Amino acid sequence: MKYILKIFKLCFWIIFILLLLINVVLLFSKFVSKKDYFNLFGYTYFEVLSGSMSDEINIGDIVLVKLNSKYNVGDVVTYKSYSHFITHRIVKIDNDKIITKGDANNTNDDPINQSQIIGKVVKRLKRAGIYIKVFMNFKVIVLIFMMIMVSAYIFSEIEVGNDYSEKKVN
Repeated sequence: MKYILKIFKLCFWIIFILLLLINVVLLFSKFVSKKDYFNLFGYTYFEVLSGSMSDEINIGDIVLVKLNSKYNVGDVVTYKSYSHFITHRIVKIDNDKIITKGDANNTNDDPINQSQIIGKVVKRLKRAGIYIKVFMNFKVIVLIFMMIMVSAYIFSEIEVGNDYSEKKVN
């Protein structure tokens, strides 16, 4: 039992430290780059908020976007239009002007400049947006942190209690 507790405690702290480091790196990269999105090793992510790419990418999905500078017709890209991020497919490239269209839309979007494109979508995480919303909520983060601290305290007390009872018997 003592070894199982030690293994559980070790795994718990490894996961906690990894999550903490990832959050620190993401926050640092956001503040350093002064952009509206995170950048971790040339990748970022966005939640899909509309059904314009339905069937391939749905509302609530998360798209993993690779920051890129070269795009081809048929690539699904995320770009910034005014204050919104839009994920659509490139249908035409005409010099510096790029025309995109949502797979579920009937018409093309207005032309955009290549400089507006954030990057190319490389992966879709189905319905992962709900998890991001939950775990990025300040109240949830505080609650999780408190649970971690209480769990760590309880596990340290269990271990100390076991050591004391073993010494008393011997």
